Amino acid sequence: MKKVFKIMKIKFLSNIFELHRHIHGKVAKAPNKYDDTYSTLLIDLIDEAMYSLAKANRKIPKTAAEYNERKKYISTAIGCLRKMQRPLIFYFNIMNYSEKALCEMSDKISNELKLLYALNKSDKERFGKLQ
Repeated sequence: MKKVFKIMKIKFLSNIFELHRHIHGKVAKAPNKYDDTYSTLLIDLIDEAMYSLAKANRKIPKTAAEYNERKKYISTAIGCLRKMQRPLIFYFNIMNYSEKALCEMSDKISNELKLLYALNKSDKERFGKLQ
């Protein structure tokens, strides 16, 4: 099987993978009658966020174009995670999950966002002057 891209062991990736598994697990346990609520939206957003971060990390940028592409993927992931906040609250309410479970999920998303904002800052310092 051909490798599409290399995934390095980096905190923001391990966190998004864990978050991805956790959200899929919560949605998979939901009764089918809730499939048309917020479950599909949450799955689509977390899938896009995880895929975007995997793409962003496929190689270290050596040109400005590669850096801009990486930045675009990271921005996409940030946008997806930010869009998840509101539907997540509604979904957890519909599913009658505990406040503790909601806070844990929200904290995981917030931690991932902090890592991605820090990554953007670090990348700008490392790759911002590429030509």
